[in-house]
Amino acid sequence: MTGGKRGAFPRKPSDWPKIPSKPDAKAWKADLDLLIEYHELLRKAVIDFPPSKLNSKAPNSKYRYVQLIYGAASHDLYHAGQIQLVKRMQKG
Repeated sequence: MTGGKRGAFPRKPSDWPKIPSKPDAKAWKADLDLLIEYHELLRKAVIDFPPSKLNSKAPNSKYRYVQLIYGAASHDLYHAGQIQLVKRMQKG
């Protein structure tokens, strides 16, 4: 959407990033900060995206930009639901 490099996520591999060998409060804060940063980047990309291009296909993709936006939002909501489920399970 922004014309930047696809898949340029700072943690490798981007789909299943390795967790720190010693998970602790510092590592957790770093992950939360990264989540917030990338969520804000996505929000900014959507806000700044020209509405006239929403129904255009993204380069090297079979999807239109509007589908990619809805897909990213749906994906994030799916994971938010997983987190809520885990939180409920921890309460017993």
